[in-house]
Amino acid sequence: MAEGDGHQITITVSAPAAEEFASGSKPNHAQGQGAQGVQCPQEEYEYDVLYENQRGVLWFGVPKFSPSTLLQWDPSPWTDIDHANSPYNIVTAQLPDDSWEWVYPEWVIDMTADTDEAGWQYAGSFGQRRFLVLLAAPFRRALLLSGRGKTQAKADEERRRRRAERLQRRTESARRKEETRADEGIEALKRSAQARRAKWRGRPDANCFVRRRRWVRLRRKKSGEALDAAAAAPALALALGPASSPTS
Repeated sequence: MAEGDGHQITITVSAPAAEEFASGSKPNHAQGQGAQGVQCPQEEYEYDVLYENQRGVLWFGVPKFSPSTLLQWDPSPWTDIDHANSPYNIVTAQLPDDSWEWVYPEWVIDMTADTDEAGWQYAGSFGQRRFLVLLAAPFRRALLLSGRGKTQAKADEERRRRRAERLQRRTESARRKEETRADEGIEALKRSAQARRAKWRGRPDANCFVRRRRWVRLRRKKSGEALDAAAAAPALALALGPASSPTS
């Protein structure tokens, strides 16, 4: 994957010496050395992750979803591991540089979560509030043009801080109250509906309007020998020159 796609999942593997397996001794990973004091080779792995996003409805029990129906405040058809919009997909994504090589020959669908048979997860929304930002943008620009933004910046910041503190106290109080209240009545139905809307699940229903699918591909840092061989290949080809055709 090209730079900017997010390579957050890193695995470093130390290969212990064969004598350690034969003797049953514990490998010294902290020092990175084997039983004979020889430096063990380390391999670095990273997972590249892409999410495929679509919007649609359940039409007579059949999911009808497409990336072309995504709304303005929805994420792009492809996002990275942090759910940020990505210009790459599983076809155009490439290695960061020549020091990496793919371990998986192709991208695979992550089926470990609650998914359907094709790897999709469904929900009522993507769980993002981008539409609020879009709606508030014209009002924010008008405030800045009026000149009140600079004179009341500190007062507005103090009000936001106090409001955040009150909201935090209110949320904590409501959480404690929810934990002690019996799960019955209309409040229970409301909480159940909110949970269904926010949770990603593998079986869609009439309240599901978006879906996503997680793709992963593992890559590995090349060893020093492989890098040396790759660097020497152009020089070797230049030294050998063009192959001469056999004479009759």
